[in-house]
Amino acid sequence: MELPIEHRDVTTIMGLLGDIGGDVPAIRRPVEEDDDGEEAPPEADA
Repeated sequence: MELPIEHRDVTTIMGLLGDIGGDVPAIRRPVEEDDDGEEAPPEADA
């Protein structure tokens, strides 16, 4: 029986998630500044 994912694949994915995790604060900062603390109005149901 072959495993659906190998250890190498898991370590690659974890490394990528770690890299992305470092970028999250830089992405959130301008988004939160544009929001000015206001929530978007709910969209009308069609």
